Amino acid sequence: MVETVSWLKAFGFPRVTSQVAPDQADHIRQTILDLEPQADAFITSGGAWGSERDLMPRLLVEMGWKGFFHRVRLGPGKAAGFGLLDGRPFFILPGGPPSHEAAFLLLALPGLLAMAGFRPPFFPETQARLVETVEGPADWTQVVHAVAVRTPDGLTARPVRSASRLGSMARKNALFLIPEGVSGFDAGNRVPLMLLIPGLAGHEPLF
Repeated sequence: MVETVSWLKAFGFPRVTSQVAPDQADHIRQTILDLEPQADAFITSGGAWGSERDLMPRLLVEMGWKGFFHRVRLGPGKAAGFGLLDGRPFFILPGGPPSHEAAFLLLALPGLLAMAGFRPPFFPETQARLVETVEGPADWTQVVHAVAVRTPDGLTARPVRSASRLGSMARKNALFLIPEGVSGFDAGNRVPLMLLIPGLAGHEPLF
């Protein structure tokens, strides 16, 4: 959640509070109730999938959460959900860092910015030439971490190759998507690229 808080502050949200609750229903419920009077919106991390060990969906329904969606065809980030609790926007996001980050950047952050009156795109978007072939499962939309580099021939994007998802997260400066039904892109193809620059889109890329 530290990264989530940093992104929210970078986009100008004036008051962002983060709190850790033990993975027990009573503690989670009380934390939500304690924060509710001062909260305009909620984002949670963890316990989102809906198995018997995942508390958030079941607990929120008991509290009166009106869910609009839960689980999406996005990898990573499938467990994400959104609804209203007492009229307040409430996002439930997975707890794994790559899944949480993808769901936050592609679903929760755009949703909050739209509710605040901003219009997309919220990150600078451009086209880049792919310098390596990339493959992914065609069963869902796949989020790909990339390093964008400006060259004399234009912007290039290289998929991040790392032994761990955390390493991939740390090295990226951009994202692109392999849409559902598409198994990948060949090197040389141009892909729509989302540049991870804090603040609203409309300024020149920093690299």
